[in-house]
Amino acid sequence: MNDSSLASVTILPTASIALTSGLSTQTLCINNNITPFSYTIGNGALGASITSGDLPLGVNPILPREF
Repeated sequence: MNDSSLASVTILPTASIALTSGLSTQTLCINNNITPFSYTIGNGALGASITSGDLPLGVNPILPREF
């Protein structure tokens, strides 16, 4: 008896994130605003999250509606 199976595998491109404006590191000072910054996610990325602590008060992530 010969048991066999066929399968189809779809490999999505590696997700990416890139800084598209502003600075990735900034110094926070009391009563001073930070410079706005933006990242673009793509190549199959379905969303993004903050994993190294909390964002400073007043900094909020905004993702497009499709995420």
